[in-house]
This record gives sequence, structure tokens and C-alpha cells, in this order.
Amino acid sequence: MSLYKIAHPEEEAGDWIKFYYSTYHSVRQVHDRLVVRLEEDLSTDQIAELNESFADLLESGEIVKSGPLRQENDEPELLSERRISFRNNKQSAGRLNEMIVAINRMGNAA
Repeated sequence: MSLYKIAHPEEEAGDWIKFYYSTYHSVRQVHDRLVVRLEEDLSTDQIAELNESFADLLESGEIVKSGPLRQENDEPELLSERRISFRNNKQSAGRLNEMIVAINRMGNAA
């Protein structure tokens, strides 16, 4: 299962939290799309890598860069965040978490 991490000592936990939110910001479901908000932009090659590695998360279509959706206007403080979005099949929260970790690794490699 890939939903949580046990960290010892406290410093490791703090480092993990900093890493986890280093590129990933937040997620929001908007109708049939899962919107993943990012602190850092991902390249076209990185998006292609996500599509290849995490195709099992897709209901249909592909992972794409996205601007804010109109339904997100109720969170104006987040409208400037970069985004990717896709039709999530909602089958595995653990795999979604693995994708978030991969996104953070991509952002940290830049």
C-alpha cells in the first residue's frame, strides 16, 4: 500500500513533508476531472512520462496541462497555481499518491 509513510525520527518526517509539497500543491475533483495543482511547471516530456507510467489511473484520455477551471473560482488564492488534469478512474488512491511522489521527483530534478 502506498498511502502513507512511517518516518523516524522527527526530522525525517519534516523532510518528507517538505518533499511531498515541493512541487505538488493540492488536488480537487471538478466533475469528471481530477485537477492536480502544482508549485512548479512540468515539461512536455515529464507529462508524457506521467501518461506512460500512470495510464492505469486514467478513465479515458490523458494527463494534460490545464489552466484553472471555472469551478475553481471559489478559491481565488489558488488560481495562479500550475495544473495538470485528467479523468481519474478512482480505482487506487495509493497509485495516485505514487504519481504525486513522481511529480515531486520531477520537480526536484529540474
